[in-house]
Amino acid sequence: MPIRRTIWNFTSRESGAKARRFRKHLLRHRRSPRFAALAIVFIAFSLSTGLLTPMQDAFAKNSCPTPTFAATATSTVNGFTLGITNYSTADCAWSGTDSAGGSVAISGSGLITVTGLGAGVSSTVTITTTNSGWNTGTATSGSFSSLNAALTPTFGAGTSTVDGFTLQISNFNAAYTWGGTNSAGGSVAISGSGLITVTGLGAGVSSTVTVTTIRTGYVGGSATSGSFSSLADQAVLTISNSPLTGVAGTPITLTTAGGSGAGAVSYAVTTPGAGCAVTADSLSASGAGSCGVTASKAASGIYAGTSSVEVTFTFTLADQAVLTISNSPLTGTAGTPITLTTSGGSGAGAVSYVVTTPGAGCAVSTDSLSATGAGSCGVTATKAASGIYASATSAEATFTFALASTSTPQSALTISNSVLAGVVGTPITLTTAGGSGTGAVTYVVTTPSAGCSVTGDSLSATGAGSCGVTATKAGDSTYDSATSAEVTFTFTLAEQVGLRIVHRSLNVFAGTPVILATAGGSGTGAVTYAVTGANCTLDGSILNATGGATCVVVATKAASGIYAAKSSAAMRFRFSLTGQAALKINPPRPNSHTAHGSVIVLSVSGGSGTGAVTYSVTGKRSCSIIAIDSTTYGVTSSSAGKCDVTATKGDSGIYAARSSSAVTFIFS
Repeated sequence: MPIRRTIWNFTSRESGAKARRFRKHLLRHRRSPRFAALAIVFIAFSLSTGLLTPMQDAFAKNSCPTPTFAATATSTVNGFTLGITNYSTADCAWSGTDSAGGSVAISGSGLITVTGLGAGVSSTVTITTTNSGWNTGTATSGSFSSLNAALTPTFGAGTSTVDGFTLQISNFNAAYTWGGTNSAGGSVAISGSGLITVTGLGAGVSSTVTVTTIRTGYVGGSATSGSFSSLADQAVLTISNSPLTGVAGTPITLTTAGGSGAGAVSYAVTTPGAGCAVTADSLSASGAGSCGVTASKAASGIYAGTSSVEVTFTFTLADQAVLTISNSPLTGTAGTPITLTTSGGSGAGAVSYVVTTPGAGCAVSTDSLSATGAGSCGVTATKAASGIYASATSAEATFTFALASTSTPQSALTISNSVLAGVVGTPITLTTAGGSGTGAVTYVVTTPSAGCSVTGDSLSATGAGSCGVTATKAGDSTYDSATSAEVTFTFTLAEQVGLRIVHRSLNVFAGTPVILATAGGSGTGAVTYAVTGANCTLDGSILNATGGATCVVVATKAASGIYAAKSSAAMRFRFSLTGQAALKINPPRPNSHTAHGSVIVLSVSGGSGTGAVTYSVTGKRSCSIIAIDSTTYGVTSSSAGKCDVTATKGDSGIYAARSSSAVTFIFS
């Protein structure tokens, strides 16, 4: 090594103000022949003052730097990176090895990059600095790890929704941060259980979702799902049954309207009641009451599933079969009970009996009817509701009781009314003849018809027809009871009060409608009209004529309630023909003359209707009317003179015939 460089290296290691000043001085004279002498003087001075290290240090080798490292490293997918804080390539070369066998590279800025490690492997890196003839520098870093393996999302089955779809992450781990994007621009949300929900898509849009995973110390993961399509809303689905009522035990077939697609429709009872149950599309109930039902149409094609609003169905109990008191005969003896029986009815409800028309001291105990005296009483049976059946009550049955025989019969008892006919609505007072003793007389309708009923000794009817009545005279301490033979009474409907047609005018022009009306009559029967006469027309209560006519009208008010039908007296309406509009012969030109022997064609204006037009002429004998064709006429004269012509348009329809004023035609 040249002496000057050696001396300079030695002196450059010293510190202090004096040393710095001497180095300056040497610098100015480094190319001077005096440099060596000056340096020797500085060295000697330093030795004497203790400023220079021992001589053995002055002549030691140069050393490469000992590497120092940044406090932290950055983990990577297959290793880590670590900064060298004293990196310099001015004198020494830098190299490194990894304790786990990874590859080590050092950048120009001193950044160590370790690669080739497995996921999550920890290792150290040893860095060495070298230069030929120099002392080697070396240092080993702390231990650092490569990033752990990425969590790559995996997916379960997807479910299409109205505006997107849902998809379950099969390997969801809450320790990671999860994110997602949709290929069609939809919004992506990931729940705490790993359920992906994509929203904001149009109907029938297909798309994928890309999901990422992030976690400190781990490689980021990513995966893209398969393609899924969003669904469209169905049209509004409704339960379309009408009415919404039914009878318990009779199923209602459920129907719907609306919805979209080919999805199956199902029904469910959503508000229980009345024992309602659905089987397929059949709704049945086991009792009275109401229940709510909804319909659902399954998803199909591009359509999501949908449900209707709830509809309330109301069920009533079913009617029983007709219940009747079946005892025969309906007679007994006072003091001897009659066991009551019924037929008909439905279900398992208990049957009970009650006296509904008291008489003869009648009383019921369970199914036993007894009487304390002679006479009649009415009894009805009721079968209680059970299951799907409502309660039912029979028609009243009349039982007649006689006193126990005293062995003395009464004389013959008869109904003595001399007139056996009456009018509906007017009661007949019943009377008897014969019989013996002091027993009371009662009456009963034994052959019902015409709405007949007896109150005390008064027989009345609500309709036309006949009914049979018997009288019974009760026994007393001497005589047995006695019953008359049946007598038939006949009732006819009552006659209405007089019915008449009313109208302010009976003479009108043909074509003028007459609105018919009536006064009188009885009841609520409808009024109808009948008409006779040529050219007469009748539309409901509107009378008219197509020409001159005499129309004879009769009104009839139908039977109603207790009243028979009633017809009015005939009313005559006279329809006269109306006058035509003015008729005139179209005149010749003023002061015009036509040569005699020529024909002037005649024409008219005005008039009304379709009647034929005829012409007549007065004046000289030489004037005459001639037919030009079937509808055209003319006037001519065989000599000079004046011809006066009159036109007549015949009657037609509602119009009378009309003649024009005479017009004079001059022949020269």
